[in-house]
Amino acid sequence: MHTFSTFLTILSIASSGVLALPSSNPNPNPNPDLEPPHPQPAPGTQPGCGPSGCHNPTGTFGLHRSDHHYHFLCDQHSQTAKRNHKVKACFDTRIALEHYLSAPNPSKLSGYIDGSGTDFLLYAGQIVTLAEKLEIHVDEAKGEKAREHGCARVRIYELPKWTLEVDETWCAGHNEPIRL
Repeated sequence: MHTFSTFLTILSIASSGVLALPSSNPNPNPNPDLEPPHPQPAPGTQPGCGPSGCHNPTGTFGLHRSDHHYHFLCDQHSQTAKRNHKVKACFDTRIALEHYLSAPNPSKLSGYIDGSGTDFLLYAGQIVTLAEKLEIHVDEAKGEKAREHGCARVRIYELPKWTLEVDETWCAGHNEPIRL
């Protein structure tokens, strides 16, 4: 009997609306076409970034440490670099890459880091972020001469606004590594 009276009390309160749950849409609009569109994230926003900053894991993501390979493939007048036509781009930095590379695409990168741990080579078809400030894209360059020499199209975007800062064709054995 006590259970039945409790049930009746709950039923009467629920029917009065006191226990009613809020609707999933706090401002129901009979005409959803008139609702303002939801804000979309800015194109190219870096994954892992938000109002409190970025928090992407850092590391070398498969880049091999080899001073020998880096210099043979990246030094401006290296004959090996001129003969190796695999599309790549080389970069000089002054920061320890294992603590400042993040957000790689693909998740395992292909390339080399020099003996100092601050300069690196990326092969075409890859993207990586440096110090949560620069997003680096390395792709195949267009054009017959570019293909002959294994030149890469390098685009570097400044984050978080994703502003294009560099868009150049880079050729191993012909150009100095790009300073970042």
